[in-house]
Amino acid sequence: MKTPWSSITQIRETDEHIFILVSAMSGYVIPINTFADVKALQQFKETLNAARDEKTG
Repeated sequence: MKTPWSSITQIRETDEHIFILVSAMSGYVIPINTFADVKALQQFKETLNAARDEKTG
């Protein structure tokens, strides 16, 4: 499934998951342990934040 970056309403993070919300009732849950290493996780978070900043900036 493809979701446009502009559909993201919130990004939340816990110690174990990243939650990408596209509405009050739907979104994506990404386990932190999915990433090969801390660098891969950091790159993913930077991409998410850049897309969010572009949408709101």
